[in-house]
Amino acid sequence: MTAENRQIRLPETKKEPAFTVSYPLMREARRTLAAKLTEEGLVVKSPLRMALADIEAFLIKNTRWIRKHLAAQKARQDVASLAQLRHGGRFFYRGRMTGLMLGAERTALIERCGQQILCLSAARDASPAAIRGHLRGWLAAQAARLFSGRVMSKAEAFGRIPSAVRLSDAKTSWGSCKSDGTIRLSWRLIVFPDPVIDYVICHELAHLAQMNHSARFWTVVESLDPDYRAHEAFLKQFNIRMFPL
Repeated sequence: MTAENRQIRLPETKKEPAFTVSYPLMREARRTLAAKLTEEGLVVKSPLRMALADIEAFLIKNTRWIRKHLAAQKARQDVASLAQLRHGGRFFYRGRMTGLMLGAERTALIERCGQQILCLSAARDASPAAIRGHLRGWLAAQAARLFSGRVMSKAEAFGRIPSAVRLSDAKTSWGSCKSDGTIRLSWRLIVFPDPVIDYVICHELAHLAQMNHSARFWTVVESLDPDYRAHEAFLKQFNIRMFPL
């Protein structure tokens, strides 16, 4: 097997400009050409003697797929920026990149020059663990306030009311609905855009009518969130365990 570092200029689309992608080209004793996206980026594997022109034609043909998966990778990396638990760091709140400022007398979310900033009442020299505790507390409080209202609003329109709505700190799922009608939602959902939060709410509300994932269940979900497929696809890009909070 031989490997070489290559670059290719992929064409523009109606909505996005042309862009350059770097990738390792790995020539192997194989019969087919393949491209895959790893956490490090695009990787291409080809037969030993395949012409470079054929390889590049293949990549150009799959520009849309490459662009989509690179964008998803960037989104995952952006969410990982939650690890910047320091003065001047960044995190996501309801889908918006939010700056973090420490040393405030009281915690407050402000808008400055078009940027959303959380002024957190933690000392500027606080340890990452202390900052994490302050930020977790604030995010969970916002989640409790936001989720309860959104669940009840959609539940009333749906005609089925959960017996209780509670926050979850689970690291295995974004939400759940128990047989007794209790809905639990991960407070970490608060980092996502509101339509994605609403999808999880609709998903769990649908279980009040169908305690399964049958075709009937997904019909109920679609009646509550017509764009659920897009929202579900967005959420599948992320693993709840990747959140450092």
